Amino acid sequence: MEFAEEVEELARAAQAEGLSREQALVYGLVRRTLANRDLGRGESAILGFVFFWLCVGLTFGGLRLLHLALSWLPGATEDLVLYLGCLFPVLLGLAVRVGSTASKIKLYKAPARRLDLGRLDLALDGRGLAASLCGFIGLLVGGQIVLLVASSDHLGVGIDGSLGVAALVTLDNAIHGIFLDVLELYGVHLVPLEHTPWSATVFLVFRTLITALVVLALFQAFRVGGLRKLVQQHDELADGPAGYAEWLRGVPGLAGDKLTRRFSQEVVFLVVLGRFVGGQFDSARELARSMLLAEVSADLRELLVDPSGEPILAEET
Repeated sequence: MEFAEEVEELARAAQAEGLSREQALVYGLVRRTLANRDLGRGESAILGFVFFWLCVGLTFGGLRLLHLALSWLPGATEDLVLYLGCLFPVLLGLAVRVGSTASKIKLYKAPARRLDLGRLDLALDGRGLAASLCGFIGLLVGGQIVLLVASSDHLGVGIDGSLGVAALVTLDNAIHGIFLDVLELYGVHLVPLEHTPWSATVFLVFRTLITALVVLALFQAFRVGGLRKLVQQHDELADGPAGYAEWLRGVPGLAGDKLTRRFSQEVVFLVVLGRFVGGQFDSARELARSMLLAEVSADLRELLVDPSGEPILAEET
C-alpha cells in the first residue's frame, strides 16, 4: 500500500516515539482524516444557494430542450418525456441514499491520504451535504416549473404557462408543504389555482418530496452542531500519538449519545483505532469483535495488525 507524503511524515515522527510502522501509519491517517474539517454554516449556506439555482436551471433548461427536440418527431409523446425526466431526481436520491447507507470504512484514494469513515465521513463534509441537499431540492423545483411551462395543458391548473407564473406556483406549492398546509387552511396562495385530480396528485408528490428534503436539511444543520464540537476538540489537540490515542478513546463522550447511536459503527471504529495506536491490541481486538465491525475494507484490515502480525479485525465473512 502506498501512502501520501503528509501521512508518511506523521508516521515517521510517530515511529521515532516508539510506535510500530502500522501504528504510526494509522496515527497519520486518522490525523489527516479529521484535520481541516470545515463545518462552517456560512460557506455551506452559500454553496447550497449556488447549487440550488444551478440545479433549477439545468433541470428546466435540459428538460425544456429535450421536450422541444422530441416534439418534432412523429408520434412523440412530449409530456411523457417531461414526466420521465422529473423522475430523475427521485431515482438519483434513492441511489445516493442506498450508497451512503452501504458505505464502507476504507482508505481514501491512492496513495492513501486519509480514511474514508463511511457515513460519518459524509456527515463531516458540511459543504458537500449542503450542496447535495439543496441540489436535490433544485432538481425538484426545476422539474415542477418545466411541467407547468411545457406540458400540453400546464398540468390543468388554468395558468398561461409563462415562466414567472410557473415559478410563483412552484414556490407557492413548496411553501404550503414546508408550513404543513397551514396556509392552505386559511386560503393563502401566491397564485389562486383550480386543481384537477391529476394536477393535485402531481402537486402533492412535489410538495411531499420538497418538504422532506427541507426537513432533512434542517436536521443535518442541527446535527452538525455535535460534529463541530468533535472537530474543534480535535483541532485543539496537542500533537503526539499518546495524547491522540487517549482522545480517540474518548470520542463517544465528545460526540454525544445521539451521534454515537447514529454512527455507532464509525464511532466504535475510532475507539478501536485509539486503542490500537495506544498499544492496547487485545482490548482493540475484543472491542472490534464484540461490535462485529464487518464494513471495513480489506486493505485497511491488513494495516491493523499487532507487532506479532495478528490482525485486530477478523476477516470478512
